[in-house]
Amino acid sequence: MEALAKFLGGQVVTQVEDFSGRWAKVVAGVMVPGAGGIRGFGVTLTGGQVAVVGDDYMQPMKIESFKKLFENFYTSVAVQRALNAMGYQTNANVRPNKNIVIRGVKETGYYV
Repeated sequence: MEALAKFLGGQVVTQVEDFSGRWAKVVAGVMVPGAGGIRGFGVTLTGGQVAVVGDDYMQPMKIESFKKLFENFYTSVAVQRALNAMGYQTNANVRPNKNIVIRGVKETGYYV
């Protein structure tokens, strides 16, 4: 969630707000303060089920876009951690279409 918040220019939060000003607790969420920012989208965990929640009314980002972005960032972090565990050095770049490209490089073992 930290990488996603950084990408969106926001902060990680534990509550998100709807258009009416009501707050809901989340496991982790993102809020982008300021005019034209995001009141908040977050992730809840109920009975083993993960759900993306938030109110996208009058927001610059719709909840489906946030959900796709969250899935991309979550998958990216998981893949990078797996590659790191296998000895790869990784970096990730977010494309304009919000897809994430991961590059992994592993030393060949040639030392002088």
